[in-house]
Amino acid sequence: MRVVFAPYRSRFWLAACVSIGYTYPMKDSGLRIRVEKDLRERFLALCKKQDRPAAQIIREFMRGYLAEHEANDGQQSPTKPVKKGANG
Repeated sequence: MRVVFAPYRSRFWLAACVSIGYTYPMKDSGLRIRVEKDLRERFLALCKKQDRPAAQIIREFMRGYLAEHEANDGQQSPTKPVKKGANG
């Protein structure tokens, strides 16, 4: 019989998360994106240099992006179009 630790199933899930080093509820969903190889390698190198997981930085960006844009109460701010190279 295998026992699985699932703190979110108890009423003390937050205390369990904090006691094992998590400050947010455990992640239960993934996001898969495609980026240029050079962009990925440079990003991962900088994350390693700063001794921070890439996923943590991406989550922080996502939270900040939501906070900024949800604060506009659904109003989209105008953005500049991304210029592609000669082939794109």
